[in-house]
Amino acid sequence: MSGSLELAASYTVLGYFLLPFIANFRKQHPQVSVLPVEQDRARIESGEVELAVALTSNLLEPKRFRSVVLARSRRQLWVAASNPLAQRSQVSLADAASWPYILPAVDEGDVGAMRYWRDAGLQPTGFIRTSSMEAVREMVALDLGVTVLSDMVFRPWSLEGRRIKAVPISDPIPTMEVGLIWRKGRRLSPVAEAFRRYLQVAVGPVPKTDRACQGVARQVRSGARPVRRRSEVRAPRLCIDAWRRHPSGRGVPVLPGPGGARAVAGPVRFDL
Repeated sequence: MSGSLELAASYTVLGYFLLPFIANFRKQHPQVSVLPVEQDRARIESGEVELAVALTSNLLEPKRFRSVVLARSRRQLWVAASNPLAQRSQVSLADAASWPYILPAVDEGDVGAMRYWRDAGLQPTGFIRTSSMEAVREMVALDLGVTVLSDMVFRPWSLEGRRIKAVPISDPIPTMEVGLIWRKGRRLSPVAEAFRRYLQVAVGPVPKTDRACQGVARQVRSGARPVRRRSEVRAPRLCIDAWRRHPSGRGVPVLPGPGGARAVAGPVRFDL
């Protein structure tokens, strides 16, 4: 197969989810060029690019598109390791309201966050708005404020190495959903169709509910998720919160295997 594909993606999807899959696809199909194009939600919904990987939970007109869910990632409260809330097993938005709230103005994260507070009937002590994810991490790590973000973008420390903790939230905060989308009635090109099928297989099945997702997370953390003999096992990207942290701190997913857990960046084979 040969050809090229322009693939639209939002900021979060491009930076934290999609690129390893593109690299692996290009290794398998060296005659194919996949060019990621960063676009905001409005441009993605305009449909100017035939295929996109986006935050489907943000779409204003989802019925205009065919879609395939690739991952669901729960949202948690990010706090400094020194913050009193870091020692809690669970917190509420009411608990977090005593601190300034950091609004990340990327992928309409600020719009969603304001909705959480409005639905809860609460108001934090103040808002800090930024379009820099590194600034978000540094402000949280310095205990200048707190924020609610998904496990997909979580890292346990800031750029300067200061610790950050993620604490589960008791309030009904919706998960972040990542998916493939393309316009209804539009026939995908052969390259786009091949990439769509590849991505669905590479990611694997996605649980339909948050409860199922949490069940996968528990299985992976306990080592109970089954590994079939001499079979290809895929990292549980279906639930980002099921990932364990690799010692490098890069958020590499790992699976239990012979001799302990192994980091994986795609398909991995265990010979049991």
